[in-house]
Amino acid sequence: MKLSKLDRGLCSLVLGRSMQWHSRRDKVTLRWQWFQDMADARRQSCQQALNHQIAENARESGHERPTNMRPVRSDDAYLVGDSVVVQVPAVGDLPSRHMRLLWICKSADLWVELSKDNIEYVAAAIKASPPEQPKVCLGGVWSM
Repeated sequence: MKLSKLDRGLCSLVLGRSMQWHSRRDKVTLRWQWFQDMADARRQSCQQALNHQIAENARESGHERPTNMRPVRSDDAYLVGDSVVVQVPAVGDLPSRHMRLLWICKSADLWVELSKDNIEYVAAAIKASPPEQPKVCLGGVWSM
């Protein structure tokens, strides 16, 4: 299941209101910190999975484990697998759990395994998340 900040159906499911971008009305969007937190957690899990696979390959071939690990790329899915398991924190009365995400390193969209538990968790996590801080340009430098 694809989760995106710009998904009108997800906005309606989670917030119970349709997405609004008009400047004359109260904006209703899915620009919540949860999306960035999950993208960061996915990237960290991908990096850990790659590091583990490289260490395993080095051990099996009798070489030492490399000290400098390179950053993860989307092409590494061929080495490790098409998905990665991310540990997500407890939200409200929902316990901490493992969630399977598709191996994508730089996209803001999240591809999550479709299940009733995952849908319930995503809706609760987005509702409990604070809004995303807007980026501001101060003297040519973008900051949060």
